[in-house]
Amino acid sequence: MMTRSSLALGIGRAGVTAVALASIALPARGSLVMALTLDELVWRADRVVVAEVLDVRSSWDERREQIRSRVDLRIVEAWKGGMPADYRISVEETGGTVDGITMRVIGAPRFVRGERSVLFLRGPAAAARVVGMAQGKRGLRQDAASGRWIAEAAAGVAATVSPDPSGRLFPAPPDPARPLDELRAEVLRLSSQRAR
Repeated sequence: MMTRSSLALGIGRAGVTAVALASIALPARGSLVMALTLDELVWRADRVVVAEVLDVRSSWDERREQIRSRVDLRIVEAWKGGMPADYRISVEETGGTVDGITMRVIGAPRFVRGERSVLFLRGPAAAARVVGMAQGKRGLRQDAASGRWIAEAAAGVAATVSPDPSGRLFPAPPDPARPLDELRAEVLRLSSQRAR
């Protein structure tokens, strides 16, 4: 039986049961975002760079409700956006560790001091954001046998392709690792096509 107050709020026993069941559901394992092709990443980015992480600093926001991280980067190569080598740029992301408390956004890129990555960035150089969450960061590793740099596949995000007319979502096609020089050539080609 619903009381006057539960009617006013639009919540009956069924609603309370649904809320209770939803609250005990298993935690999500990733963020759901629309998958971006390489062309879309290049188009949405103000700059595409190979950068080395100089420092990662986390702090509370002004209201002490969220932890934010500032990632200081040194540009190694700029493929879009006209930045010189050794130029400094900063990326801001939600999440980090402060006062022994860690806040993580599943699917957001993570940064570690000293790592090198290809980054698709949007916004001002003092406070850029990574495009498409973790899709916009490709870690780099040097192949021991060939000495070539390899751009890893984007990881950490459960991206989906556009829904079909029935509304179902499907996993994004895999984006395999590839040699850095091949990725560079493709980004430069896509960037020059967009500039026309």
